[in-house]
Amino acid sequence: LTNGTVYYWRVSASDSGRTSPYSAAWSFTTIVAGAGPAAPTLLSPADGSSEISTSPMLTWRAEPGATSYQVQISTSSAFSTIVVDQSGIANTSYSAGSLTNGTVYYWRVSASDSGRTSPYSAAWSFTTIVALTAQQEFRRPLP
Repeated sequence: LTNGTVYYWRVSASDSGRTSPYSAAWSFTTIVAGAGPAAPTLLSPADGSSEISTSPMLTWRAEPGATSYQVQISTSSAFSTIVVDQSGIANTSYSAGSLTNGTVYYWRVSASDSGRTSPYSAAWSFTTIVALTAQQEFRRPLP
């Protein structure tokens, strides 16, 4: 078959002397030839950063040919506990939503095109801001 092509198929059954009508037509697209997109390069928050918002904006560099990205956020450097696993991201940023105060998070991104997915980027970490108690907030100097 040819790479990057839509193909249609259907089925008919037969036995000795009889043939069924054809099934409904189905289709599939073959992958585009080549290596596919490379693993994205992470931009921010910087690796090992601290005092990061519990709703951080994660950003990475666009990969040529990529049509979508997948972000994973974990509390484990081995990604054994996934907190966020979001695919189908069309741009090069993702708002992580509501994370927990004072927690170390690891994040990585992969890129996809029509039928191929890159390896994940190198994982980076960040630590969210520690929430102040009501007493600490009261004692904090005014600006």
